[in-house]
Amino acid sequence: MNYDTISNADGKRVSKCAFKVIDNIHDFEKHEQILGIACAFWEISRQAGISHSRLMEVVNNIAFEADRKKRIEFKALEHYVKRHIIGEN
Repeated sequence: MNYDTISNADGKRVSKCAFKVIDNIHDFEKHEQILGIACAFWEISRQAGISHSRLMEVVNNIAFEADRKKRIEFKALEHYVKRHIIGEN
């Protein structure tokens, strides 16, 4: 996997992809959802040959503006996860 392609991904498309992933796991228990996503992330990272921490660094760069303000599409994702996965209001 080309690291430059990953690090230059479009944030809006990335957040839409994350929503699609999360939206397809509702028929599992919350703890299973969390672990399922974690397992997928672990395996994708391993197969792509990019460390977990490096991928998280890229996500962090995509999710935040230069002034460290979270992009609106990632704020929406944050609220969706809190409400539908974690169970907070």
